[in-house]
Amino acid sequence: MQAGGGVALIVAGGGLGSIVVFALWHRMSSSSALLLVSALGVVIGTGALLLQRSPEVADWIVTLSVLAVGTPVHCRWVFGPPGPPRSALAQPS
Repeated sequence: MQAGGGVALIVAGGGLGSIVVFALWHRMSSSSALLLVSALGVVIGTGALLLQRSPEVADWIVTLSVLAVGTPVHCRWVFGPPGPPRSALAQPS
């Protein structure tokens, strides 16, 4: 158990994730926003696993894969599609 490192990863991942979804979600490109929140979900999951006494290999595989897929899906459902709004992309002719 590495409590200091685990807590630091959870706080850092949550803080950066909050900045991404609240300030940058509609300013970043779609692929980069989804990739970034996926990576931050893995960071938070890694921090949570570092707080466990003795996580097994299956814990690592399941936790990190579920968060890598689930975090972008959750952000997409809650905050809408990433990237600029479609109306801002359409230029009047």
